[in-house]
Amino acid sequence: MGDCLYVLRNTRCKFKSATTTAGESTETVFCTPDKTYSLRQVQTSNTLLVASPAESPKRQSIEEQNLLATSQCGSTLELTPAPTEGVQGVAIAHLLRSLPTMSAADIGDPPNVPSNGSKSDILNDIPFCDADCERAWKDLRCFGDGPKLCFRPSPDLLLHAWKDIQILASSCDIDLSKPKSAKTSWNMAEQLGRHDFEWPLPLFEAICRPLLTDKCQTKIDTWVPGFFSPVALGCITLSQPATIQWVSKVLLEVHGRMKTEDFRRDLADLLPEKWRNDVAKSTLTFIVCLHLLLESQSPG
Repeated sequence: MGDCLYVLRNTRCKFKSATTTAGESTETVFCTPDKTYSLRQVQTSNTLLVASPAESPKRQSIEEQNLLATSQCGSTLELTPAPTEGVQGVAIAHLLRSLPTMSAADIGDPPNVPSNGSKSDILNDIPFCDADCERAWKDLRCFGDGPKLCFRPSPDLLLHAWKDIQILASSCDIDLSKPKSAKTSWNMAEQLGRHDFEWPLPLFEAICRPLLTDKCQTKIDTWVPGFFSPVALGCITLSQPATIQWVSKVLLEVHGRMKTEDFRRDLADLLPEKWRNDVAKSTLTFIVCLHLLLESQSPG
């Protein structure tokens, strides 16, 4: 009981439920920033009073202070930790249903879709805690394009965007395998939003932020939408394992089944040059084995 009271007094909590396609609300849950609880109304036959300290003379001791009953409760809400298994997949499914897709063909000419709200509006309609919703949002690389319109990028857009990052980095003599100043990243984001690339600026953050090293992630205090904040970050560094894993995933989502040698070649082409030898010796071996396993399980 003490822990529950501590959480309630020191964190921002929410009641959340999802809205179905029919406009109906699903079961309501109670959320702290990092935990989700199922709710159950429990009737009580005992007399349960809500009380507050009563006004008393200044000289009255603590032992003599009185309580004033303000109301009576006939039931209470019981909180039970919600199952955590499969939450990420369910949260992702909510986003897949609620967000329109932006593909590579839409660059420069975004799809004409009705306003669907801000990121906060959308995540508030997913019946899980903020931490689970945020992980799903980052995993799909969702982003906002304006104050009340959000998209999820298609795999072909993500692959196209990553290639553009490489092209721009090469033309500016930027080594993606090395630490970069936040100002450099900010300038890249601005250039990707100009006529040569015509990206939605927040897409740069959506792609790159989850690829940063853990050390960089802990330094992120303030993010200006669409830009890396130089004050908050200083220098930033891409995580080699996270980047390789993500690029491999996107490559397979775009091309589906590939010959192993084609997969090996295309993956190497999508990585910073200084990572290619290390990957070929170790990480790539694991990834190729994973690809072979997925290929063997694919129908046909």
